[in-house]
Amino acid sequence: MVEIVKSRADLILRVLEILGITSENRPAYPNEIVMVDKVVDGLVRDLAIRQITYIGNVDEIDVGQFEPLARLLANQAAQPFGVPALEPVGIVPAKDYWEQQLVDQGYGRPSYAPLQIDYF
Repeated sequence: MVEIVKSRADLILRVLEILGITSENRPAYPNEIVMVDKVVDGLVRDLAIRQITYIGNVDEIDVGQFEPLARLLANQAAQPFGVPALEPVGIVPAKDYWEQQLVDQGYGRPSYAPLQIDYF
């Protein structure tokens, strides 16, 4: 079955993988999971405030949003692990590139406007 959503735990494990903290032979330690988990809510809130994307439930992340969100989170969580921030993508800073990926997917802030329905 194809996954359409990923969980917060999936996100945290992906971030640790991107940072090179975990691998197949080395699982994540609880303190590493906690360090990344502390950054998740702040990043999600920041992305919503700046109207880059809106993630209503961090335990149900759309797969289209998952990788850009994981990369942004890895960029923010890198410093406590002593890992350098993500490399630029071409000439664009990594943070700007992954934020633009979220914007391009069209996941914006909900409008809460009533839907216009055509009755037959």
